[in-house]
Amino acid sequence: MKPAEEHILNQPEPFKSILLHLQILIETNFRDVELLFKWKLPFYSLNNKPLCYLNTSKKKGYVDVGFYT
Repeated sequence: MKPAEEHILNQPEPFKSILLHLQILIETNFRDVELLFKWKLPFYSLNNKPLCYLNTSKKKGYVDVGFYT
């Protein structure tokens, strides 16, 4: 199992469900996307360029999706 996938599966609910849903959305809409684990976060790369990262804030209660431009 990839470190990014393991990180997602180890998150408490509801973060785990949100991250899994985001993973499905991203991977079905971007065919050549690659899931990596950088900066201790699940990170997506598209054509060897950064696309977005997924970050959970358990303290504040949200999931952050950051896109690169």
